[in-house]
Amino acid sequence: MSIKLMTLVWDLDLPQAEKIVLLSLADNASDQGHCFPSISFMVRRCGQSERNIHRVITRLAEAGHITIKPRNGRSSVYEVHPKTVEQQALPLTPRHPCQGGTPATMAPTPDTTSPPPLTPCQVTPATMAPITVRESPSESSPNRGGRASRLPDDFELTPERREIAKAEKLDPDRTFKKFCNHWRSASGAKARKVDWDATWSNWCMTEADITRPAAPRGGGAPGGYTATVAELDAAALGRLKARRAALGLPDFRDPLPRESANDYRKAQDEAWERKRDQDMQRSRRTQLDAIAAAGDALRKVKA
Repeated sequence: MSIKLMTLVWDLDLPQAEKIVLLSLADNASDQGHCFPSISFMVRRCGQSERNIHRVITRLAEAGHITIKPRNGRSSVYEVHPKTVEQQALPLTPRHPCQGGTPATMAPTPDTTSPPPLTPCQVTPATMAPITVRESPSESSPNRGGRASRLPDDFELTPERREIAKAEKLDPDRTFKKFCNHWRSASGAKARKVDWDATWSNWCMTEADITRPAAPRGGGAPGGYTATVAELDAAALGRLKARRAALGLPDFRDPLPRESANDYRKAQDEAWERKRDQDMQRSRRTQLDAIAAAGDALRKVKA
């Protein structure tokens, strides 16, 4: 925060939108006028839209109150140097483009009786004076231990990283190549990490979970044994055969009977109807048994 710059901004005759944006920049600037708040941060502070913030910053730069220095991939750096009231009142003398010479040679010789210049002298701060730079929350690093970066070019498969892959029963060379290809081809904020060693460790654990066969339902066999995919397929095939045999249907691996398709479909329907009738009779017997048991219990209570 620079009190000197904010005092100069308060004395300026500016529209409301331009003054509030210039005040926000001065509030974030050092005594030398340097600041780099993001557009989203200024939108929240000034209560204006992003498009209006861009327009106001452009007008402030054209008026000479700020200087914009763009940066690739990051917020721009602003140099805040608000013009004083006297500087705003001075008229601008247009110069013809055909006129040559430097400003010093084209300037007229000042009169010895002319008053002193209206521009106040800029006071240079003390050499040992502290410099206060206020960084916006969006520009501050999410981790105080370091700033996120992309995968370094010198990131190699060291013995320690190789042991991490071997501990997860992975091929270190193949896994490391896949890791580097993925993160070097990725883009955006997700491709930046603070700790690449921790990212490598998490990558190995994830790869191990993907390649490891899934355990069957119920937690697997006793003793921690995990069935293979072939064993699971064989068990499922056995259950399917037993189900079709209980319904009186032929095995789906056996050739179809020689009867016509209508006869075969009719046999299937009859098998399903017999199974349905058996289920209904079983359910009916269960209900009758429950009713009888309830009646016995009620008679015992009355007795």
